[in-house]
Amino acid sequence: FDPATPGRFYIGYEDVLFFKTEDDGQSYKNVYTDSPPEDPNDAITAMFVDPANPAIIYASFAPQGAMEYEDLTKGGVFKSEDYGDTWSQLGAADLPAGRNIIALDISSSPSSRTIYAAVYGHGAYKTTNGGGSWSAINTGLGSDKNYAAWLKIDPNQPQYLYLGIDTKGTGTGGLYKTTDGGSSWSKLNNFPDAGVDYDVLSIEVDPNNSNYVYAAGNVPSAAGYEGGLYKSTDGGTGWTEILDEPWVNDVTVHPENSQVVYAVSSQWWDYSPSQSCGFYKSSDGGSTWTIHNQ
Repeated sequence: FDPATPGRFYIGYEDVLFFKTEDDGQSYKNVYTDSPPEDPNDAITAMFVDPANPAIIYASFAPQGAMEYEDLTKGGVFKSEDYGDTWSQLGAADLPAGRNIIALDISSSPSSRTIYAAVYGHGAYKTTNGGGSWSAINTGLGSDKNYAAWLKIDPNQPQYLYLGIDTKGTGTGGLYKTTDGGSSWSKLNNFPDAGVDYDVLSIEVDPNNSNYVYAAGNVPSAAGYEGGLYKSTDGGTGWTEILDEPWVNDVTVHPENSQVVYAVSSQWWDYSPSQSCGFYKSSDGGSTWTIHNQ
């Protein structure tokens, strides 16, 4: 959403980049048809409108299918300075190609933004000059850096970030946290429980209370059928399952009300009658949920 123009917002897709509207959804423009980044980067994994200048958008692009399993070796970070009409790639010289996802530190200087990126196959990276140059920040991740898939910044404490590991069913998964802007990472060994590691599918930090952290994951060896959405009320130390759906792709907390939480779950590659996938809403911080599919 454009914070300066409520009627302007953007929708990212996994196959045709994204659409934008400037009339509150009455009509949409497919930006992909006007100025796509270098093919085959046609999927959006994350997108941020700069609150200091809404004409500037930072986005992580990847090939179609790279959200999950295909073309994980390709992708990049791009910037637009004209509301998404044209794009330029950031840091191609020292940010390795790979399916990536970014997090923007909005407290950083608008003239030299701090941006973090998790690049699949390589690990976590950071720029403090708006994407001009990037440095690897993988201390503490060990070999898990190769499966860095999800990244979330604490909006209240921008030196705090969470990094999700997704082995795509080939390893043990896990969730990491940094409290020093990526200089070092520590594994959250109780996610989702002591001695158990899940592949991470999504992460959210409550913008109203940094102690409330949400993470979704599933058992790497269970083909996506075992897992759920978990909540921590102490900044990631302890976790409780709050939604028994194994494939929660996204979770968002209302920016002004911690009790209102939204989650989206989907089917795995084939149908499972035990999954009631769809759009979920909780009005009590995740204790109960209502599905809204119509």
